Amino acid sequence: MSLSLDYPRVERFNERWGHTPGLKPLVIAIGGAAGVGKSTVAAQLQQQIPSLTVICTSLIQTILRATQPDTPLLWSHTYDLDAIEDYVARCRPIMACINQVAAFATSERQLYVFEGSSIVPGLLAAPEGVNTIELHLQVTDAEQHRRMLGGPTHDRALTDAQFSRCRRIQHFIGEEAARLGKTFVEFDQGTTAAMQLIQDALEDA
Repeated sequence: MSLSLDYPRVERFNERWGHTPGLKPLVIAIGGAAGVGKSTVAAQLQQQIPSLTVICTSLIQTILRATQPDTPLLWSHTYDLDAIEDYVARCRPIMACINQVAAFATSERQLYVFEGSSIVPGLLAAPEGVNTIELHLQVTDAEQHRRMLGGPTHDRALTDAQFSRCRRIQHFIGEEAARLGKTFVEFDQGTTAAMQLIQDALEDA
């Protein structure tokens, strides 16, 4: 189903991208704790903006493990970290890579959507000449969140301790998003919220 018809600037951007000079590329970051529907929203956005390339932060993490094998935090799942400080430290090199790709988008005329639990509010740069969109998802209901952690995009069975850490990360992301004025919405509102943010960013499309 095409939602872009409800967002005329997005529809016009799709029509013009690739053959109209001067259009700013899009770089979208979808954050949130594990199991909140980030990859689902990313896939739905790609359906609406076909030129988007989806990149999962776990892929970046895997590449960084090969280049930084002596960085222990890169070998940990977010929900295995006891301290929020360790969570942020683990995410920083991944966010640095995302920011490099965002800057690369300016010259290479690429559209990207990054999704993953390594996207921390406030760490996404806004390179000149790029429309950067940032939003974070949550699942308010704990039992719903636990069910979502099991699929369909992941096969995970978290212990109670891991799930508690996951919920703590969600709380931290929500607090940081509120402090920094970043969008933080319920998982089932993610696609609509993202499309509206994109629509608002494409004022000159």
